[in-house]
Amino acid sequence: MYCAHCGAEVREDEKFCQYCGSPVEQSLDTTARQTADTIIDIPEEQPKNLKAFIKSRYCTPDVNKNIQGSWIIMAICAVLSAGVAIMNSQAPIDGILMGAIAVWLAVSKSKAAGIVACVVGVLEMILTSVMMGGFRGYLPAIAGVYALVAVLKADKQYKAFLSGQSKLQ
Repeated sequence: MYCAHCGAEVREDEKFCQYCGSPVEQSLDTTARQTADTIIDIPEEQPKNLKAFIKSRYCTPDVNKNIQGSWIIMAICAVLSAGVAIMNSQAPIDGILMGAIAVWLAVSKSKAAGIVACVVGVLEMILTSVMMGGFRGYLPAIAGVYALVAVLKADKQYKAFLSGQSKLQ
């Protein structure tokens, strides 16, 4: 490598020319090589399970938002259901159950939690519709289906990620 100011030969690792004192402009190749060395030195953590995948940069942001939205809706339904039951002097079993499922879904982000949220939401809708004599209580069912779809989408992305990883290894 040569100094751009005086033309003297300088080593790649020098920052200033030893003959004229001018700053040595590093070539693009040297900069790229140093950047590549830095990138290679940083180990990248790969998600080990579905929950870690959902939190990682590899999962699309909408999946985590959809799961979060569904458990929030389930939690709101749980509070409303428990409140109505208590006002009617009944045990708030439905509200407690939906609340527990919402917490489970929020914490685990698992397929099992999504399936249970969907089943309980649909059963809650059926039970409320029969008791009220019309189509009622559909919000828990919507939240449950929404949760199941989001978790299954995340699982599909995770499986695709894993298959891509296995091809690279």
